[in-house]
Amino acid sequence: MRSKKRSIVMLCYNCAAHSNDTKLTNVKLVFLPPNTMSLIQLMDMGIIANFKKLYRSLVLRRVVNDIDGGTESTSDKKAADIARKLTVLDSLHIQREAWSKITQVTIVNG
Repeated sequence: MRSKKRSIVMLCYNCAAHSNDTKLTNVKLVFLPPNTMSLIQLMDMGIIANFKKLYRSLVLRRVVNDIDGGTESTSDKKAADIARKLTVLDSLHIQREAWSKITQVTIVNG
């Protein structure tokens, strides 16, 4: 960023863990006013709830597809057993898909 003469602004919550005496080049730290966390979180709740709903739906769909389309050995297993076999990578892929399904309207409405 320095070689390209570019700068960024980083928004930080105003809490004791965030130090404002850090010497940074090309990065300006801007601290939000105190007590804004509760206001911001309320706006995020709709987005987070929508994301969780989409994520759970996609996980459930994957488990059902594994049961329906699986071999005899997987069709005998319980859904909970199949769900436990999801890896972190599987979860990341499902999260990406869930996030891609969140609409612009949901983000605007918060």
